Amino acid sequence: MLPHTDGWETLSLLQNDDTLDRTPVLVSTFLAHRELALSLGADGFLQKPYSRESLIAALAAVTRDASA
Repeated sequence: MLPHTDGWETLSLLQNDDTLDRTPVLVSTFLAHRELALSLGADGFLQKPYSRESLIAALAAVTRDASA
């Protein structure tokens, strides 16, 4: 939980900032909101709990996609 805001608002702020809008975003939450995260502009989604290997793979995927 973020103080004073939530992850969805933070995602929106990132996308509306010209200096940050190309920064890859991986949403990680206990909630099963994959489609919502992707529809709001997240580059990837990882539902908690997850393994170290899953985290590394998800990070690799969003950074690979961002560099393409």
